[in-house]
Amino acid sequence: MEYALLLFLAVAGGVFVRAWVVEPFRVPSNSMENTLLPGDFVLASKLRCRIRFASSTNRYRTKTAPKTGDIVVFKNPECVSGYVIKRCVATSGQVLEFRDDLVYVDGQLEAAPNFAKLGGWTRDPSSTHLLGPWRIPVGHFFALGDNRKDSRDSRYFGPVAVTQITGRAIIIYFSRAPRIQCSRSASIRCTRRIRWERIGRMIR
Repeated sequence: MEYALLLFLAVAGGVFVRAWVVEPFRVPSNSMENTLLPGDFVLASKLRCRIRFASSTNRYRTKTAPKTGDIVVFKNPECVSGYVIKRCVATSGQVLEFRDDLVYVDGQLEAAPNFAKLGGWTRDPSSTHLLGPWRIPVGHFFALGDNRKDSRDSRYFGPVAVTQITGRAIIIYFSRAPRIQCSRSASIRCTRRIRWERIGRMIR
């Protein structure tokens, strides 16, 4: 009986933590290189995504918008299931503009992260959110991948509603290179695929 109770508490605790505190995600593509690499496993904090109760819908929803520079996980606007991870470059009320493949927010060149691959992205005809300037709608934010030339982001699907945010990426808790990068001479487990130097790295 005691073991069953302990098991129940452990499961309940795990569910609570995942629902309200942190949730794990795997980075599936190179759209955030070199800040995040394919095969990175990250924890997304939900603590900053405060909630409020909407009596009209009887549902909880996010209230606090991300800050400029935050890397956030949110529901894929182009798919009924799945999540994407991108960097917030502009928030509600800010004016965004593209000049020569660079991003300007409120007339200032963005303070891009050191690892980002900026510029050089090709203008795709399906990308309607280029040039500008335009103001980010209330309750939304503009998300871009750090690998600007190989990322499908708000340049294609537009500003994202804050209510779609799942959490803010805070740390890489595990990292494993894609199988194609694994040495043929390695063992079946291919332990060399583990990128030890990335484990525990804080995400900025």
